[in-house]
Amino acid sequence: MIKLDVYDVRKNKVSEMEVSEKVFGAPFNETVIYQAVRVRQMNRRQGTACTKNKAEVRGTGKKPWKQKHMGRARHGSMRSPLWKGGAVTFGPRPRDYDLAIPEKVNRKAMCIALSDRVRENSIFVIDKVDFSDIKTRHFCELLKRFEIEGALVIDNKNKNLMLSVRNHKNSKYLNAENINIVDLLKYNKLLISQDALKKIEEVLSK
Repeated sequence: MIKLDVYDVRKNKVSEMEVSEKVFGAPFNETVIYQAVRVRQMNRRQGTACTKNKAEVRGTGKKPWKQKHMGRARHGSMRSPLWKGGAVTFGPRPRDYDLAIPEKVNRKAMCIALSDRVRENSIFVIDKVDFSDIKTRHFCELLKRFEIEGALVIDNKNKNLMLSVRNHKNSKYLNAENINIVDLLKYNKLLISQDALKKIEEVLSK
């Protein structure tokens, strides 16, 4: 088992927490990380880019002039891609970019990312974050106590904390059930409540 220190909001150590080695002690695997990130990013693409072909562009289909004896280049339609206002050759069309990987591989990738943060001592477990009101200043003070400039903040539906983090440019708030590989890799520091950590461990241990 791996032990993580648990702090209060003043960065005073209050206890230790044992966590699963399967989730927080996984060896690094670049291939699994790459697959999970690629699928996540591809699935964010809308695939709605679209240009008009000759059948869709506005304009007559009549031949602009006869084929021969005009002294001009041969043309069959003013909707040709050669003409101004004509169609687009091989332009983008709506398509589905969605990819899929087994859920087991996605969970493994998140375990690897979390394990890497543990090895870097970049995870700070807080027993409870209970802001009395919604103030970004409160969150900035919390970051200052932990001597970090920004972090991925993970908790269980903590509305005051979520709204306090929202305006901080170097930080992001996520509920425990919404963690993903891209955000785990993007932020170098993680602030996680004790309850959220237990939930993450429970889900990723499957």
